[in-house]
Amino acid sequence: NKGYILRKTLLAVLVVAFPMVASGQTSQCLFTPEELGATFGVRFASGVEGKDRLKNGFCDYAVIGGPRPARVQVRIESRMNAERFAQLRKMRVMVTGKEYDLPGVGDGAFSNGGMYAALKGAKSVEIGGFRTATQRVIPREEGIKLLKLALERI
Repeated sequence: NKGYILRKTLLAVLVVAFPMVASGQTSQCLFTPEELGATFGVRFASGVEGKDRLKNGFCDYAVIGGPRPARVQVRIESRMNAERFAQLRKMRVMVTGKEYDLPGVGDGAFSNGGMYAALKGAKSVEIGGFRTATQRVIPREEGIKLLKLALERI
């Protein structure tokens, strides 16, 4: 049947041309360099997507003119649940020994001072680099504002 073959061909073209849309994935690069610059007070390069050794996606925004590894990193996990998110929270809190609940931001939203994370349905978003991207202390309200923006975009 020609209609069936045409539909299959069109689907194959869409999967090749738009793999993220076809697979239901979200771009990890949620912010513009200007949005990050307004929060951190430094200039950023455009985000660059990558994958870690476990094949989890991330987006790195390097600080322009900053020492390596001065950057902000965004991670979106598409297959998250409350139990796994609680484990992520424990691991992140162990890094700094600090834990801040962020009520009204997103499900289970928290910060350890260096990163901000929240759960939205089956997706989590984590924004790191709040202590390494710049010399200045970023007020918690600014981190919350960025996290809320990320949650709107996933």
